[in-house]
Amino acid sequence: MRAALAFSTLLFAVASCSSHQPRPISCNEPSDLSKLSGIYKSSEKLTINQFGPINSSSTWNLKFDEKGHITGEKSWTSNKSVGHNDTGKKVRSDSEAIIGLIKNCKIALVETQETGMAHAELMKDQSIEVSMLQSGDKPVVTMLTLVKSK
Repeated sequence: MRAALAFSTLLFAVASCSSHQPRPISCNEPSDLSKLSGIYKSSEKLTINQFGPINSSSTWNLKFDEKGHITGEKSWTSNKSVGHNDTGKKVRSDSEAIIGLIKNCKIALVETQETGMAHAELMKDQSIEVSMLQSGDKPVVTMLTLVKSK
């Protein structure tokens, strides 16, 4: 009896977890995605690289087309902290071309010269929440909020 009760409880739990309910969308994605194009600046940013925590700011110039393709450039600058450019030189600022896609408020981006990859989400206020990772010899992890400035 206990085994049957445990099995039915487990079956109920698995059935409940596997329901394919659509996840609520966190933003009001415009029907013309090109309206998202513009210059975005970091309002909050947390970064660490192999040298330790980094105090920096970011600017991303993003161009969205109506189908959800993204091209652009991301840059960062710091008065105190050091990172690397794509040739391995230590620098206090850098920029890099990026490409990506947006669909259902989810954004995926990659750097074109290094191994950096970002997963992001367009929010209701049209800001973008970003988590960016770069592994390898020059690892970097960044979490930031981008706010459109132009």
